[in-house]
Amino acid sequence: MKDAEAIEVLRFLIERDMAVDMFYFDTDDGISIAENCNDLFYWACADAEDITPSDLPLLHETILDCERVLGVGGSAYAGTVYACRKRKMRPQYPCYPSYPKELWPLFDAAGPERPEKEAGNRLHAEQKYEERKAWKVCEHCHGRGRA
Repeated sequence: MKDAEAIEVLRFLIERDMAVDMFYFDTDDGISIAENCNDLFYWACADAEDITPSDLPLLHETILDCERVLGVGGSAYAGTVYACRKRKMRPQYPCYPSYPKELWPLFDAAGPERPEKEAGNRLHAEQKYEERKAWKVCEHCHGRGRA
């Protein structure tokens, strides 16, 4: 992306407090700005979805949708939903419990249902969501596990 295009994208992200969560790459073609998608679509996969000036209308619409669903602070999830929408692909099902349940319909609308036989798919998202809500903060694992 040319410098002027990167500045346009960066300005958009900064105005919406989203610039901190993005990946920035200096490539032969210029600066690349991307949403982190590690493990979102496939396990053990380092992945990112580029954000270019032509993507800004989709990202803006996604921010509004996330805020409509979650209220203030909903934009914190807009990058993830944006990546799904841009790829026209749902996250892998084990990822769903990591996100507020109110976002699940936005993920579902992003693309077709994932194949049941796909590796790591359909690990009872509803059950995992309820389990995760019941977790207590564990000081030994810095809040990432069960007490």
